[in-house]
Amino acid sequence: MRNLFNKGCILFACFLFSCNSQRSPGDESLKALTLIQAEEISLVLDEETTSNNAFYQLIETDSMSLLAFFNPLNGGIYLYNLNNGELNSKISFDKEGPNGIGERITSFHLLNKDSILIHSYYRRKIFFTNWHAEVVGELKLYSETVDIAPQTSRGAGLFWDDSGFYLASGNSCLKLEDFQPASIVKVNRNGRGIEEVMSFPDSYQVKNKGYWPQKLCDVFSAYNPEKRLIIYSFPLEEKLIVVDRKGSIQEFDMGIPSFEKKPSLSPSEYPGDPFAEFKAFLSYSRFANVYYDPYRKIYLRSFYKETPDELLEENKLVSEKRMIVANEDFEILGEINFQGTENLVFGEDGLFQILFDTSVEDTLKVRRYEYGF
Repeated sequence: MRNLFNKGCILFACFLFSCNSQRSPGDESLKALTLIQAEEISLVLDEETTSNNAFYQLIETDSMSLLAFFNPLNGGIYLYNLNNGELNSKISFDKEGPNGIGERITSFHLLNKDSILIHSYYRRKIFFTNWHAEVVGELKLYSETVDIAPQTSRGAGLFWDDSGFYLASGNSCLKLEDFQPASIVKVNRNGRGIEEVMSFPDSYQVKNKGYWPQKLCDVFSAYNPEKRLIIYSFPLEEKLIVVDRKGSIQEFDMGIPSFEKKPSLSPSEYPGDPFAEFKAFLSYSRFANVYYDPYRKIYLRSFYKETPDELLEENKLVSEKRMIVANEDFEILGEINFQGTENLVFGEDGLFQILFDTSVEDTLKVRRYEYGF
C-alpha cells in the first residue's frame, strides 16, 4: 500500500488525558493515546457509484488489500485494490427474480471465497449468495411469537455463531406497558425460530411517560472472531454487554469519566418534528460504535459529548468525539481525540477511515492511521 498515498506522516492531534482504567472519583479523563495519519488514497468511482456508501469491509489477501462496500444506487458490491487505488471487481445483484435480493439492503458480509451474507430489510430475510450473485439459501427474519423487525446498520452488522444470527429487534427502546420493548434476538439457523437474548439495559427505564430521542435506541456491535464474542454498545450504558458462543452474557466497564447521564425527556418536551428530535438527541452525552481490531487485539468505543445549548440554538449540530481504547480483556488503556466518520476498518497496516467528501463526489478517500501506543 505504497503507491498513491501521501507519505508525509502527519501526527493526528490526539492529546488525551491522564489516568488509567482504575479511575478515582472526580477524574475527568483517561490516559493520552495517539493515532498517526500515515497515508491517504483516493479511489476513483464510476458514474453509477456514490461516495456515500455503506457497510465497508477490508479483506487482506497475500497480494493486496481489498476494500469492499455496497453501492445503494445499483445494488452491487465493489472491491477496490488499496495498493493501486483501482477497482478490482464488482458483484452485481438482481433485485427481483430467482436471484433477487430486494430493494433495501442494510448490511452484507463477505464470509469467505464462496459465501456472501446479505440482509434484505423489506423482505425480512438474510440471503446466502455466492460470488456470482446467485442466491443459494435464505433465512427468514420474522416470527409469529416474537414481534420484531430485525435491523442491521453500519454500526451493527451480521454477527453469528454456529447456530444463528444475533440482531437488534428494531423495536423502540421505551419500556412502556402493552408495548414490546427493544431487545437483542437470536435468529436460529436450525429451524427453531427466533428467541430473545436480552432486553435493553435498565439505564433505559423512564418514569411518568418519559421519552428518549429515538436515535438513543440505536444498538452498536462488534465481533471478536477468535474468542467468538459479540460485543454490544448501547448509547446510554457505560458498560459493554458481551455474548459468548454459548449465549452467556457478561458486562465490562468501558465508560468515560466525563459521561453524565441525563434523564429522559418529559411528555411536554416531546419533539414536534424530526429536526427538533435530532437536536434533542444531540443534547445527550452518549456512546456509539464499538470496534474490534483483530490485528492489535484491542477494542475501540466511540463517545460523543452533548452539544452545548448555545450551539443547538444556533443550529450548529456538532458533537465532540473521543474513542476509548481497551485491550482484549476489556481493560481500559486510554482515549483518543479522533474526529470524523465512523466508517472504520482494520488491516495489517493499521486503522483505515473512509471519508465522504461532498465536494468530490466521484472520489472516495481512505486514510490509514498507525497507532502511537
